[in-house]
Amino acid sequence: MTVYSQRPIYKTAAVCAAIILYTAGLSGCQEIPRPMLPVSQPAVPVEQESEIAPESVSKEPDPVITWAESVAIQFLSALQERDTASLCTLTGAQNTPDLFDDIGSVVVDHFSIELQQQGEIYTTFRVNLSIAESQSEIFPVGESVWTLRVPAQTDDGSVNIAGFFLEGSSLVPSEDNIELEYHPITGSVISYTVKDRIFYMAEQFVSDCTDLQAITQEQLSKRTPDISLTGFCVEMLLGKYGLYPEETELPLSKISSYMEKTLGIPNLDISPDAYAPYLAPGSEDMVILPAETGARYVCALAGTEATDSMRKVLLRFYADTAYIHCVREIEVNFSLETPGYPRILSVSVLLDTGIPPLSISA
Repeated sequence: MTVYSQRPIYKTAAVCAAIILYTAGLSGCQEIPRPMLPVSQPAVPVEQESEIAPESVSKEPDPVITWAESVAIQFLSALQERDTASLCTLTGAQNTPDLFDDIGSVVVDHFSIELQQQGEIYTTFRVNLSIAESQSEIFPVGESVWTLRVPAQTDDGSVNIAGFFLEGSSLVPSEDNIELEYHPITGSVISYTVKDRIFYMAEQFVSDCTDLQAITQEQLSKRTPDISLTGFCVEMLLGKYGLYPEETELPLSKISSYMEKTLGIPNLDISPDAYAPYLAPGSEDMVILPAETGARYVCALAGTEATDSMRKVLLRFYADTAYIHCVREIEVNFSLETPGYPRILSVSVLLDTGIPPLSISA
């Protein structure tokens, strides 16, 4: 375990020995907690020290963890210095340069980080923040604990923080809704499983079919099939996240039936303009999934309500990859009356700051 702390705690061998002897004389030998190590100001190289088990002394430091630690400290130092430009760069918000202006009132007195887990996708740290002054609702005054996720290093060395969540947060980032299975030898992804299909449906529908805008049940029922609605249904059925991931094509009738059951919109099969781009080459009734665009909004599931016959999901869309600044909240209502076919009834916009959500590569 490696721990970093801003506040130095000085010690010498003599002092430590005296403490141990004094403690032993009182109640027998007791373990003395090891103090956390200092993090220097950003302009000075950070001194690092690790608690290493004797049997692992000869091992070289893990370069993945070492690199992730440096990124984590860079992000937290930028927060402490109120360096808004660096925060925007580290969270993919370069096109919204004033996004972090709200931290101008935040005075971070102290921070420390501790390695939590090194996973296939992220290296995760536990962060303790001590904030002396703040007028920000996101970063309140006092002690707080956060989870910081640093993704794997890219070939070009670029990085975007993949999450900075207050401890106890119930947010479920959209990427966490996909469970990956890896090949035991090559480490490559061999399967994808959607954990919460209603969350996945809601996110895709509002992103692809409503442009993140509201739509009532009456408006939805009066819509006629179009390319966006067909694309949504094809994606729900085919592809790596679809209900039939092993299939490469499906009959048009199956797509039409799915659209009617999940959206209440019939007659796709008599709307050629709505499905022509999805037809297999040389076919008039077999539908395929086109090449993926490879982009998505930064989105998380923020809440849900459910009964036997309905479910509401609350989606939050963010302007940064760290899930710090929510710029839109959208509620999607589903009917569960037809088993296996959750039907989207309506979409409501509960919050719209006017700042566009961030779109990133999938």
